[in-house]
Amino acid sequence: MDCDEVFNYWEPLHFLQFGWGKQTWEYAPQHALRSYGYLELHRVLILLMSFVGLGTRIQAFYAVRLALGIGCAFCEAVFVRAVARHVDRRVSNYTLLGLAGMAGMFHSGAALLPSSFAMCWAMLGSAAAMSRPGTRRRVGCAVCAFAVAVVWGWPYSAVVALPFVVEEIVERREFLLNSMAMGVCAVAVTAGLAAAIDSWYYGSWVLAGWNQIAYNVLGRGGDSTLYGTEPWYFYVKNGLLNANI
Repeated sequence: MDCDEVFNYWEPLHFLQFGWGKQTWEYAPQHALRSYGYLELHRVLILLMSFVGLGTRIQAFYAVRLALGIGCAFCEAVFVRAVARHVDRRVSNYTLLGLAGMAGMFHSGAALLPSSFAMCWAMLGSAAAMSRPGTRRRVGCAVCAFAVAVVWGWPYSAVVALPFVVEEIVERREFLLNSMAMGVCAVAVTAGLAAAIDSWYYGSWVLAGWNQIAYNVLGRGGDSTLYGTEPWYFYVKNGLLNANI
C-alpha cells in the first residue's frame, strides 16, 4: 500500500467506523477533494460484519481487502467473457493472460483507491459496450457503469468511455437521443447521491469529483503542481511498466 491509500482512504475509513483517524489536507472543507461517499460504500461491509460479531479493526481491514480482490476478479472475468463472446475467443485468451500476468492488476485489484474502483467499473462498462448493439440494455448497463466509475471513482476515468461515446455518435445515430437520455439520467442519479453524502459531511453543497477537476485541471483553489508533475507520456510508460515490459 502506498501513502495515498493509507492516509487518504484507510485513515478516514477508520475514523468513520471507529471514531478516530488522521485527516489529510484533501479532506479539509476549504478543499473537499475526496469523497466520503466512496468511503461509505466500503463502510457498509464493515457494518455488516459488526452485526455478526466480526467488527474488529484487523477483521475489517482484511474483509475489505478480500472483498476488493474478489470484486476485481469478478469484473475481470466479466470483461474477458465479453471479449470471448463478442470479439474473438483467442483474443480473450490473450486478454486473460495479460491481465493475470500484470503486476499493476495484482497490486491495484485489492487497493482501497478510487482509481481501482473506477478501473473495475470501467471493465464492466466496456464489457457491456461490446455486447450486441441496438439494445437498451447494452446502452443502459454501459452508461451506468461508466457513470459510477467517473462520479464515485476517479473523474479522469471518463476517457475510457470515449470509444463507446464515439461509437454511439457515429454508428448508432438512430439511438443517439436514447443514449444521451440514459447518460444524463445515470450521471444525475450517481452525482446526486455522491453530492448528498459529501455535502452532509462537509457541511455545504459539495461534489468532490468536480472539486478535484477544478483543483487539478483548472487550477482553482491552490497549486496542483505542488507535489510535482509528470510529462505527457507518463501513463504510457507507467502502463508498460505495469505490464512487466
